[in-house]
Amino acid sequence: MEGLLGGILNQLKASGLNAKTGLENGTVIIEFSADDIKNAITKGMNEQAKKLIDLELHEGKMTIKIKLF
Repeated sequence: MEGLLGGILNQLKASGLNAKTGLENGTVIIEFSADDIKNAITKGMNEQAKKLIDLELHEGKMTIKIKLF
């Protein structure tokens, strides 16, 4: 199990997500913020392009809105 968890955490780190981990009642919890997700998605974009993207998390769904004009 340690290998699996390490692999998941390494993939998250490589994508730019700063995951917070914890253990609760025998379950591993991996948590990251909407800002972390947005930063990972927009990695390599210039600041002007980043301002056009809005990311929202609601009821287990992620919505990415991109302003076209």
